[in-house]
Order: sequence, then structure tokens, then C-alpha cells
Amino acid sequence: MNKVFVLAFNYHEAKSFIYKNENPGDHIILNSPDQLKGTVSPTIKIMPNAYRREDFLDMMDAISMRQGKILR
Repeated sequence: MNKVFVLAFNYHEAKSFIYKNENPGDHIILNSPDQLKGTVSPTIKIMPNAYRREDFLDMMDAISMRQGKILR
């Protein structure tokens, strides 16, 4: 399975989601838009409170530029 980036409001929310999942090794916490450089159509799981991040719009721009697939 491809790696899934997790965009959450904070580190604890992302870690909680990842460790509740059956395959925690398949997830990467998305901390900055630079992590998406060099990726083609990445898969991103957006957590419910992610819109509260200061850099949320920058993240969404980076995702759309890479033609990312968004999971909600």
C-alpha cells in the first residue's frame, strides 16, 4: 500500500489516528508543504480539526499542485 500523509491540527491528533489504524507504518504525519515535494498524486487524510492550522491554506495549495487525493 502507498503511504498516506495525515494532516491534523496537532501532533497528538495525528498520532492518535495513526495508532488506532491497523497499519500504522503506512502513515506519515504531514508537518509542512515541503514534505510533498517530489511526490505525484499523494494520498492525504485530512483530520476534522486540520482547518485550524495556521498553514492550512498553504497545505491545501501544495496538495492541489501535486494533484493529491484527499480522504476525509
